[in-house]
Amino acid sequence: MSNALDSINVLSRDDARSYSAFLARLTRIGQFEGPEALWEKALPWLCHVFNACGASLVYGFPSPSRKRYGEIPEEVRPSIESWEQRIRELQAWVPPASSPLSTPPSPPEIEQPAPGYYLHALPIWHDNTLMGSLTLVFRRDTLTEELAKHRQALIQTVAQLASLSAQFHEMQHRLTHLTLLYDIGQKITSSLDLSEVLRETTELAASVLDADASTLMLVDEQTQELVFEIPVGKAGGVLRQQRIPITQGIAGWVATHGAPVICNDTTADPRFSSQVDAMTGYTTKSVLCVPLQVKGRTIGVLEVLNKRKPSGFDQQDLEWLSTLGAQAAIAIENARLYEDLRREQERILRIQEQERHSLAQALHDGPTATLGAMIMSLDTARRLASEDPKRLEEELNYLLNLAQASYRELRHMLFVLRPIILETRGLLAALKFYASQLQATINFELHLDLPETLPGLASSAAEAVFAIIQEGINNVRKHAQAHHCWLRINLDTTGEKLIAEVEDDGQGFDVQATLKDYEERSHYGLLSMREGAELLGAQLVILSPRPGHKDGTLIRLEIPLERLIERQEAPDERTVRDPSRVVTTS
Repeated sequence: MSNALDSINVLSRDDARSYSAFLARLTRIGQFEGPEALWEKALPWLCHVFNACGASLVYGFPSPSRKRYGEIPEEVRPSIESWEQRIRELQAWVPPASSPLSTPPSPPEIEQPAPGYYLHALPIWHDNTLMGSLTLVFRRDTLTEELAKHRQALIQTVAQLASLSAQFHEMQHRLTHLTLLYDIGQKITSSLDLSEVLRETTELAASVLDADASTLMLVDEQTQELVFEIPVGKAGGVLRQQRIPITQGIAGWVATHGAPVICNDTTADPRFSSQVDAMTGYTTKSVLCVPLQVKGRTIGVLEVLNKRKPSGFDQQDLEWLSTLGAQAAIAIENARLYEDLRREQERILRIQEQERHSLAQALHDGPTATLGAMIMSLDTARRLASEDPKRLEEELNYLLNLAQASYRELRHMLFVLRPIILETRGLLAALKFYASQLQATINFELHLDLPETLPGLASSAAEAVFAIIQEGINNVRKHAQAHHCWLRINLDTTGEKLIAEVEDDGQGFDVQATLKDYEERSHYGLLSMREGAELLGAQLVILSPRPGHKDGTLIRLEIPLERLIERQEAPDERTVRDPSRVVTTS
């Protein structure tokens, strides 16, 4: 700006004060209103200072805009338009691949029109970037030599003020965006309400990027579809919960490739699909879409549609939306984990309540009833001791049988609650002991087909296998009305899998219907079996009727032996869920 001050110093004191005051005014306008307003005020002033009859401005990078002021006669317009077109071409110039360090060509001299007018065209530079040009239109006798000498410095000063204003407002714009990102980041990452997180994210994206609509879609991994969770805009109500294939359209491309897309002309992009527009009546002209990713896994996409500014979406919009999308993805995952944890907690509480009820019922029907009978028998024995001693021995024998039965029942209940033998002697010994304890309390034949030995199993793995087998036999006791039950343990032909089977000849049940609503009908036994299989990385198959028969049920558990063998490992390493290896039943 020093050249401009030098120019002002050579003018009269009144003119210098006037110019300095106006430049200060332009500075304030640029600060508070932006470069557009600054040029609106500057063009009339420059025309007045230099006695120009008109001015034509092309300004802005990378998307220049045009402003004109005053008289632009028809005779000079072809020369001005040709010059400005050349300026726009130079702004778009890219170094050739063969010479990446080459410099752009200099702007040519403007072609002067027919006699009667004179054009002064000045390229506007800022930090070695061609920002545009200003062309002043003169009548030949109106430009004084003194003003001609200093016009370039004054014009460059105004251009610098405009550039500084643009930079200032760009910084303000970015600061506002960063502040909004921080605020929304604090809000969505602190919220565990998934619907609120989705809504806040989608509405903010459309508002900040000045877009006509926005949509947040989540990936349904089971169906391989994108689900319109929160659409904002004219077609929002129509799109909510609609689904599209994960390979369809720009959103599908982003979801499958995990990369963002800027498309400012959907008619020229083969990835764009008009199917959603046809369904809603909405016309999509431009799209900015980013993936929502957690640990490299795409869980959804966030897209904004139809930027209101003609220039369309740009790289800054992409960077901002990507940052918002990264925060939203973490918040969505946190909300999902919290929701899963809440449901799991509720399920555990229901199971605990069911177990307490079952234990109370077992105590009531078993030891409590037996103790009641023992008390009555003791009272009878006391009476017989004085009234009929000959019958006392008979009553005492009855009482002894009751006590022994109660003792066996309590031992069985304690074993069910905590089979200590599993820890001391292993799975096979525990199953044999369990079967021997069970024989006295069941009304069907229990047949064991067990190997002589098994490889050394980790205690946690043995407990999990035992619990699944125990639950399978419990289901036979409670529901099957079976005459026979077979328990088989063996290794497959490769020696790499442990196979455990519980088979009965009972009435069977509808497997699919039961699994479909097992929680609503309190089928917690099946639930615990499935979860136990997941923890082991096992395949659980339930067949009813059993193969080759019209009745009964077969429960088959296939476990990779490497997940069972005792080895040195972190406790949590043995309990990693692997749902991909769990198979629901036929």
